[in-house]
Amino acid sequence: MSKREEKKTATRQTLLDTADQLIAQKGYEHLSVEEITKASGIAKGTFYNYFKKKEDLIAELGRQHFRPLNDSIVELAAKYGVLKSIQIYLEKYSQIIEDSGLERLRSWLQFIMSNKKVESKWELDIKVLQDSLQQLLEQKKLKPNTPTLLLATSIMEHIYGLLLIWTMNPETRLTSRVQSYTHFELPLLLNDYITL
Repeated sequence: MSKREEKKTATRQTLLDTADQLIAQKGYEHLSVEEITKASGIAKGTFYNYFKKKEDLIAELGRQHFRPLNDSIVELAAKYGVLKSIQIYLEKYSQIIEDSGLERLRSWLQFIMSNKKVESKWELDIKVLQDSLQQLLEQKKLKPNTPTLLLATSIMEHIYGLLLIWTMNPETRLTSRVQSYTHFELPLLLNDYITL
């Protein structure tokens, strides 16, 4: 990578890191591009070389936070099998969200509900899980009749429901709720499709 490319990558990452810190303090809705660039020490116009709008930066932050986990799901399946790998994936997914904090989740839910033009985290989450199920199907770890899109959607509907419940009733940890789901309900959903 040339020095120019390294500088561009570093500037982009500075914008992302700064926005991440500011979001933790102020929430998504109350943060402006000007505040991000000022705190980054970068000219406001430079922001638009990397992102069309604030929402694009926020969507990229979401992808960045979950990328290592999303990249690991097929590897998890090779190591632990289908059911255990999806259990681990969902439990780590919920841990990332819980570690980010309840207020950030509330702010994020409000942001995604009011910004329909942004590539939806919801759609991305379903796609990641469906792609993983499809790879497991191709590896013959799932039966040929496995409805990967339907399963991925059903699983993520339940997880998003648990996210919403946690925002209303935070006394029970999100990770505990997700563990209950993955150990009691998820097997009922998947067992008929797993090859022995």
